[in-house]
Amino acid sequence: MASIIASTLLRLLAMGSKFILLVFLAKLLTPGEVGTLNLMTVTIANGVMLAGMQFFLYANRELAAAPLEKKGYVVRNQMAFYGALYCVVFPLALLVFVFGLLPWALAGWFFAILVSDHASYELQRVLASTHRAVKSNVIHTVRTGLWVYPMVVVMFIKPAARHLTVVWAFWLSFSLFSVMLALWYNRRLGAKSAFKMPTDWEWIRRGMRTTLNFLPVTISLLAITLVDRYSIERWWGRDLVGVYALYSTIANLVVAFPEAGLTTVMQPQIIAAYAEGRMDDHRRLLRQLGLRLVVIVLLCSAFAAFGLLAALKYYVRKPIYTEHLAAFWVILLAAAVNAMGMWPHNELYSRHVDKMISRSSIVSAVVLVVLIMTLVPRWGLMGAGISLLICWTVMFALKYGASVRSRSAVAETGA
Repeated sequence: MASIIASTLLRLLAMGSKFILLVFLAKLLTPGEVGTLNLMTVTIANGVMLAGMQFFLYANRELAAAPLEKKGYVVRNQMAFYGALYCVVFPLALLVFVFGLLPWALAGWFFAILVSDHASYELQRVLASTHRAVKSNVIHTVRTGLWVYPMVVVMFIKPAARHLTVVWAFWLSFSLFSVMLALWYNRRLGAKSAFKMPTDWEWIRRGMRTTLNFLPVTISLLAITLVDRYSIERWWGRDLVGVYALYSTIANLVVAFPEAGLTTVMQPQIIAAYAEGRMDDHRRLLRQLGLRLVVIVLLCSAFAAFGLLAALKYYVRKPIYTEHLAAFWVILLAAAVNAMGMWPHNELYSRHVDKMISRSSIVSAVVLVVLIMTLVPRWGLMGAGISLLICWTVMFALKYGASVRSRSAVAETGA
C-alpha cells in the first residue's frame, strides 16, 4: 500500500506537469505552436515504442521470473537487441521529416530526445519488473514532468524565453538526467559485469518470435495515436491540432494516472501469482485491480473535467479553446473506456494470451483509421472524439470477452 501511495503521489506530480504545461502554453503561445508541440510529443512517444518494438513485453516477463544473479544478463541482452534495432528504426524515423509531418529544423532535437527517452523508458521498465515501482515512477516523473516546473518559472520571469526551443532544451536535459538516475538505481543488477559475457542471441531470437506477436500491436498503437492528429492537421489546420492537444492531453490523465500509479505496481504481482500457480492470489489481485480502476477512473475524470473548465474560464481565455468543448466530453469518455481496458489486458498478459491482445489491437486500429478518415473531414474534433470512443469500446469488448474465455479455460484445467 505504501508503494501505491508513493507511486500515486509521483504520478500526480507528473500529471500536474502535463496539465500545467498545456494550459500555460495555451495562454502564452499560439494554438499552432501548441499543435507543433503535441505533434512532436506524440511522434517521439511513438518513436520510443517503435525503437523498442514491444520487446519489453517478453523481456520483462523473463526479468520478473529470473533469479537475482541472472537479472543483469537479461538486461544486457535486452540492450543488445535495442542497439541492433536502432539501425532499422532511425532511417524509418527520417520519413517523418521527408514527408513533412515535422519540419527538418526539429530533427536534431527529435533524435536526441528520442534516444534519451527510450533509454530512460526501458530502464524504468526494468525497475518496475524488479518490484521497485516507486523508483520506476521517480524516473517517469523526472523524464515526463519534473522539467515543466522550472521551465514555467523561466518563461514566466523571462518573456524572451517563451518559445518552443526552450521546451525542447528542458525536456532533453531532464530526460538525460533520468537516464543517469535510472542507471544508478539499477547498478546492483550486475549488468556491468554481464557485459563481459557473450550476447545470448538465441534468447534474443526467442524474444523476437514472441515480439512478432506484438508487432501488429505496435503498428496499431502507432495508428491509434497518430492518425487523429495528422488527420486534423490535414483537414482543419494546426490551430485545431493545438485545441485537440489540450483536450486529449487532459483527458489522457485518466489513462496515465492508473497506468503508473496502479497497474505498474500490480502487474508484476499478477504475473508472478499466475507463474507460480497461486491462482487464488491471481484472481484476488485481478479483482482488486478492477475495483481500484473504477474508483480511480471516476475520480480522474472528474478532476480532468473540472480542471479544464476552470483553466479555460479563468486563465487561458481564448475563444478557440471553448468553441469545441462538446468534443472534449466525448474524448474524456473515450479515455475512461481506454483506462478500464487495463483490467482485461493485464489478465490476458499475465496468462500469455498474446495473440488475442494483438488481434484486438489490430481490429480496433482498423476501426479507428476508417472512422477517422470518414468523420474528421466532416466533423473535425467531434469526429475524432467519436472515433476514439468507438475504437476503445471495441478493444475493451474484445479483450474482456477473451479474458472470460481464458478464465474458463484455466478453470477447466483445474488450475
